[in-house]
Amino acid sequence: MQVIIRRLLSSLKQVFPIYSILLVFYPFILGLFIEPALFNPRNITINFVWISVFTIPVILSRNIRHHKLVTTLFFIVGFMETTHWIVLNSPITITSLLVISNTYAQEVQEFSSVMLSPKILILLPIFYLFYKALKNTPKDNEKLKNRLFVWVIATFSILFITETAIHGRLIRKGVPNIAKTTFSFIEKIQLFKKALKDHKPRNLKEVTSKIPEHKQTTVLIIGESNSRRHMSIYGAKENTSPKLLDRNDIAIYNDVVSPFSATIRSVLTILTQTNLEKEVDILKNIDVLDIFHSAKFKNHWISNQCPIGIWDNQITEFSKKSNHNEFVNMTSSSSFEATYTPSYDEKLIAPFKKVLANDEKKKLIILHMIGNHMSYNKRYPNQFNQFEGDGSERSNTKAEYKNSLLYTDYIVDSIFTLLDEQSKADSNHIISAIYTSDHGENVYDYKNQIGHGWSKSMPKVNVEIPFIVWLSKSFRTYFEEKSAQIKSNQNLPYVSDDLFHSLIDISGIKTSYLDTSRSIFHRGFNDKRKRILFDGNDYDLK
Repeated sequence: MQVIIRRLLSSLKQVFPIYSILLVFYPFILGLFIEPALFNPRNITINFVWISVFTIPVILSRNIRHHKLVTTLFFIVGFMETTHWIVLNSPITITSLLVISNTYAQEVQEFSSVMLSPKILILLPIFYLFYKALKNTPKDNEKLKNRLFVWVIATFSILFITETAIHGRLIRKGVPNIAKTTFSFIEKIQLFKKALKDHKPRNLKEVTSKIPEHKQTTVLIIGESNSRRHMSIYGAKENTSPKLLDRNDIAIYNDVVSPFSATIRSVLTILTQTNLEKEVDILKNIDVLDIFHSAKFKNHWISNQCPIGIWDNQITEFSKKSNHNEFVNMTSSSSFEATYTPSYDEKLIAPFKKVLANDEKKKLIILHMIGNHMSYNKRYPNQFNQFEGDGSERSNTKAEYKNSLLYTDYIVDSIFTLLDEQSKADSNHIISAIYTSDHGENVYDYKNQIGHGWSKSMPKVNVEIPFIVWLSKSFRTYFEEKSAQIKSNQNLPYVSDDLFHSLIDISGIKTSYLDTSRSIFHRGFNDKRKRILFDGNDYDLK
């Protein structure tokens, strides 16, 4: 028995030589230290399968040249994945390739900074393992102790690859991550080109600022899947909004609903001239980027949503009209995959601070959060895991959603605080900010359901959203009457499809495109409008 075991172990070491294994798995080990939540155990099996595919022919032939080629391939893959983890703190994804291809100069600069920093030490083991793997060659006089065992491994690998191919998931679930990402990127390159084509905002006539001489910033924070019913700032029992509750410089709007319960339609409706009564092609319609550009504002779009996928292509295309466009979510390869991988909204803070501090006289900054989208437990770091369920799926899910709201409270409060600090540093800088959500979320509020899917019997919670306004002291001083109106209108009924008009109004932009009866911030706001939403029902009569 001992002889058999020794032969099996000897053959196993030849199929999976230790230095080659470490060369391939070094990025995995590094990733576990950087971001354990992004670790996918299935990749271990996949990598072992493909290592055997390359090493078995080498040990059967004992060809030194083939050994060097295979070892060099392992090194290239390990080096690329390790460098990616060091620079971008995530595995290689389609999104990261998209971002790198779109901001190449910046990524080169970041890579160069790694090469000139102590982080270079993290790459040294890769070179050492490469050297040792090259030295560990299959010798002519070294014969396999158990060919049957090797053929068993080869058969398993072939069956694994064949099974995933037959079921149409070879690229998605049957090849190493770097190969999957590369194949998918090549496959979707035309879609990327469409999403990244150079859009330009329209130059509209007779669009001017009421205060052309002042420095001015308007911020729009677009949340995701946030139901105000679960926010303590709106009366929820659990304290999910402690930081916003402590603020005395915000206006909380209590009766705001979204026009749709889906991201694409909501976001592209609230930012354009279109509304529920006037349905037009939203990508050809006048939008806030056109208006603010024509009023001499610089437009900035910073997003933690995945820039490509079934839910985001049109929004990505729309966002490219801005002067500065940045996507910080590189942990997933599609918007669908993003629902299962964490990319915390604090990633928005650093680029936001950078834009806020620049010397542009007037700017619109749109921050698009991943917010409270399912899976809820992927939306917050461990330190925000304060609510706990009783072990049942329903209770645990509700607790996870509350934790995600607690984290959103922290992010939104942090943004308001940064704006407050900026306004105190420059007392003439007029700043306004709005936080709202694209739509609401049903978390067992209606029937035994979660999510925000459309149906003819759509629950109200699917569209009930927070709407919070922050104004700088300079804004309240310069726009005294407007500030008072913003406070007094807090309880009026509103649909966020008219946010287009409200953003123009709060920013002091003069234009014929502004319909003051549709701005919740105007004294002429029409609070008698029937709120017939996308499901065809009157929200106030449901």
